[in-house]
Amino acid sequence: MQAQGRGGVQNFRKALALAMMAQSLGHGPAEHLIDALREVMPADAIAQAEGLVAQCETNPDLCG
Repeated sequence: MQAQGRGGVQNFRKALALAMMAQSLGHGPAEHLIDALREVMPADAIAQAEGLVAQCETNPDLCG
């Protein structure tokens, strides 16, 4: 898929969750990604990402 220039599967919810975790661990540049994702995601998807952060903190296997 990537070799044909079509990229990979997009999962904004997971991307936002991982960026939020990176920011909480002190990775300042994650804020730019968080802001960009919040601009294009609906409120319910943002809430799901926030819930995923809580799940990943207790069980990292859920975050891949």
